[in-house]
Amino acid sequence: MSNAQKRSRKSPWIIAAIAVITVVAMGTIGTTYLTPDEAAEASSSGNDPKVFAEENYESLIVAGITENAVELPKVAQALADDPAAAAEEYGVGDGPSPTYSVSFTGVVSEYDAEAGNLLVDVEGMPDESQAAIQTGNPGIIGTALRDATGEVSFSMFTNQLDYQEVGAVFNQMMKESVLDPIDVESLVGKTVTVTGATAPLNPQLIVVTPVSLEVGK
Repeated sequence: MSNAQKRSRKSPWIIAAIAVITVVAMGTIGTTYLTPDEAAEASSSGNDPKVFAEENYESLIVAGITENAVELPKVAQALADDPAAAAEEYGVGDGPSPTYSVSFTGVVSEYDAEAGNLLVDVEGMPDESQAAIQTGNPGIIGTALRDATGEVSFSMFTNQLDYQEVGAVFNQMMKESVLDPIDVESLVGKTVTVTGATAPLNPQLIVVTPVSLEVGK
């Protein structure tokens, strides 16, 4: 038998072996194996983000933020004086910045279209601090609504993607109910009363995600 014939007879077996190895590799790459206890825990705490948000937005998020809201000038002054003390007294959570439930009344001075924020002049704010409201143009940024009450945690969901998604659903529900019915550009010069949540990375610009927004004159 020639060497060429031997190579020809071996080829199908070599190809089959490579195929098996490839399939096994494909099945293991990116796969996380859980113990029975870990699987049970993930299953029991793996809330569906959309269902959880729809069931808890009003009772947990809106009610919780409203009940715990502190006047924004008080929080802003505390942040200006001592961020660590402000976080301990008024904040919820750790992260890069704690989250605060706040309320305020002020006059809208400007619509910052590039950032999608309404700038609001609020009496009693520190000179170096500016209050602002997210308008949802083009979208709501951050997870302040999800995090403000301290009642929604990662352990309630199967993975980080679901935990992020529940925050996004809360934001979308708020946008549809609070912001979409309003022509935000028309608010310049008007008085607004706002309750919401903020996680200010920069205390000089405190951007609030509202759960309620009332428009005066």
